[in-house]
Amino acid sequence: MEQLLQQKGYSVYTPANPGHEGVPRELRMKIHPDLTKTGFKDVVNNLAKFIDKLPEKPLIIGHSMAGMAVLKLVELGKAAAAVNIDGAPPKNVFPPFQTPK
Repeated sequence: MEQLLQQKGYSVYTPANPGHEGVPRELRMKIHPDLTKTGFKDVVNNLAKFIDKLPEKPLIIGHSMAGMAVLKLVELGKAAAAVNIDGAPPKNVFPPFQTPK
């Protein structure tokens, strides 16, 4: 999908969430120590800092917890629009679904 979008002239970025930097196969063999310390706010703040460096507000796509994060980023005015794919609430967030402000 990334190559298809780039061929159509779009810039595509895939920033890693904190604790997810690296090769997935290697990460599964040795869990990054920061992963257990990383929460929803950390993910949102990490993405917000990345977005702040872009020349314009992006369209953002997220899956699972990142799906919920992209909704929060739209709420914060960081993105033009978002696609939430099978969004799952972060740990300790129960119905009614609310995100930390």
